[in-house]
Amino acid sequence: MTPDDSTTQLGLRWTQAVSSRLETWVGTDYARFLYDDIRRRERESVRLYYAGTLWRPCAGLEIGLDFEAEQNDTPSDEDPFFRLMTWVTYALP
Repeated sequence: MTPDDSTTQLGLRWTQAVSSRLETWVGTDYARFLYDDIRRRERESVRLYYAGTLWRPCAGLEIGLDFEAEQNDTPSDEDPFFRLMTWVTYALP
């Protein structure tokens, strides 16, 4: 394996429980090389920054919101890339 074939991935996430029903987080990830399945190309030095929250309004129900901003060293028209995700999870009793 040569140094050009190696991959490096690092990440850091900080989570805070605001109350028993609300949790928030911020974090960052870094990948030296990442294959993008959507754009069908390899990207270099991809940095991801994110923040989110998870709210539990009642037993069995979770509502989440996550915001991500992504940058990389490969020049493209899509950089930076932003994503907003929401989800609802309900566990049947």
